[in-house]
Amino acid sequence: FFLFLAPVAALSALRADDLPAMSKWYFHADFKEMRASDAGRHLYAWLQDEVFEDIREDAGVDLDKEADYLTAFATEDDGMVIIIEGDISQETEDKLVAMGAASGSLNRHGSGKNAFYHIQDDDIGIDGEDIDIDIDADSFDNGAYFSFAVKKKLIVTSTREKMESLLANRGKVQGVRAERGQLFVLNAERGLIQAGASTSDLGSNGNWDSNILRNTRQAALLVADKKGKISIEAQLITTE
Repeated sequence: FFLFLAPVAALSALRADDLPAMSKWYFHADFKEMRASDAGRHLYAWLQDEVFEDIREDAGVDLDKEADYLTAFATEDDGMVIIIEGDISQETEDKLVAMGAASGSLNRHGSGKNAFYHIQDDDIGIDGEDIDIDIDADSFDNGAYFSFAVKKKLIVTSTREKMESLLANRGKVQGVRAERGQLFVLNAERGLIQAGASTSDLGSNGNWDSNILRNTRQAALLVADKKGKISIEAQLITTE
């Protein structure tokens, strides 16, 4: 899923103050721009086949029709935050609440415009089938909080405090979303890079001795549609 690329030269670089405070990593996808742009349509077609179809089959939720943006980030204090923006239907809301209720661990908190749910079990069953929701399990050790209280947004958090904060702020988070034509944005510390390649193993067989990866502290990647073509920019911050 991480094609994360960005525009060369014409787009400004990612900066730390563009991201949620103290982010360990940040990811943003603009599905609306993908559907509307010439180059983006090819990426979107891949997402339809490889991502949205699986979600539709497993959970009965059609992100293809309802999601315009996806923003996710994680911090040491707040854990993971996921925000899906778009025309979230009542049907989708009902299905997700039913899935939570079927697990036997769903609790409702707040009221009115600040209502949200807490689910403690990430193995959710519905209609006699088990559905495994597996998103960075370490971030959801104490379950997940989710809410539809903000119009056209599905908000998921690791902590109650972060959920209450986001609801009070109507689901707004600071982030990189200003560049015209952007499709994917990723900003990450070295820890996320190592999810793809462990630096401890790089020199063990002589085939993967990469000083670049070993000495990378942070990485930022962006993919954008620039005049009908995919434009890619990658930036690395080294340890020195």
